[in-house]
Amino acid sequence: MNKTLKLTVHAKAFEVMVTGEKTEEYRRKSKWIMSRLWKKVDELRGIPVYAKKEYETIEIRNGYGKNSPFFIAEFKGHLENIHPFEETFSNGLQVNVYKHDQIIEIGRIIKVGNYGNIQQKTKTKKP
Repeated sequence: MNKTLKLTVHAKAFEVMVTGEKTEEYRRKSKWIMSRLWKKVDELRGIPVYAKKEYETIEIRNGYGKNSPFFIAEFKGHLENIHPFEETFSNGLQVNVYKHDQIIEIGRIIKVGNYGNIQQKTKTKKP
């Protein structure tokens, strides 16, 4: 199995993820994210039964272009949140996580690409 879960995030989230400060990605429960994380395996009395999809790695991108910054990390699993909470990170990013949000656990970073592009843009914006 060599499956990679691919997700796109905003710049502030990417900044704290690529450094290893933020080790979980939170996604609202939606048809799209559920189709990436769960698979229907059976049906009992008309009720679908689901199992977790397994991935080896996760690719996080900041943007959609071929030159957008990205990293590839170990995929450590996912679960559904049951208690709402808030997190604040060193760059000011604040994340509110609600009941039923999907928590995707990110492991050791294996590869980083195009990250210099973010650093250059940040440096040119400062006076």
